[in-house]
Amino acid sequence: AGKGLRAGRAAAGWSAPGAIPAALALQAVEAVFTLPAARVRACGRCGWLFLDSSRGGRRRWCSMSICGNREKARRHRQGLTG
Repeated sequence: AGKGLRAGRAAAGWSAPGAIPAALALQAVEAVFTLPAARVRACGRCGWLFLDSSRGGRRRWCSMSICGNREKARRHRQGLTG
């Protein structure tokens, strides 16, 4: 990765256009084959895969701050309307 200045702003770039997606894909494949299968789950809201590292192993969302919050808000609204 290289850094430089363009029009007064700091800019970072990768030497190969597909470097970031390729690195992420490699990590995902590695994770699927090396992590305990029972702990790799799909988010019930968005479908993204995540590693359930909770003590009880009952995590349901990829991110509590995004998907978990939206699901809890949906259930709360549903409870208010009956």
